[in-house]
Amino acid sequence: MTSPTATSTRTARSLEQLVDVETPEQVVLSYTIAGVGSRAAAALIDYAICLSIMIVLFISGALNREML
Repeated sequence: MTSPTATSTRTARSLEQLVDVETPEQVVLSYTIAGVGSRAAAALIDYAICLSIMIVLFISGALNREML
């Protein structure tokens, strides 16, 4: 049994990194690796979601405490 192999190539016209993964069934999957900017934006969105969930939990806990 062979594992999928990955090769990384860089295009000359941009800084995008393209990765090709060949599966054991000889199917080649190609995708572009995310850059620093898109990763930073995703991290900010993740932190905003976590912060909003924490705020909702604190508010619901405070309201629940007042009702007791």
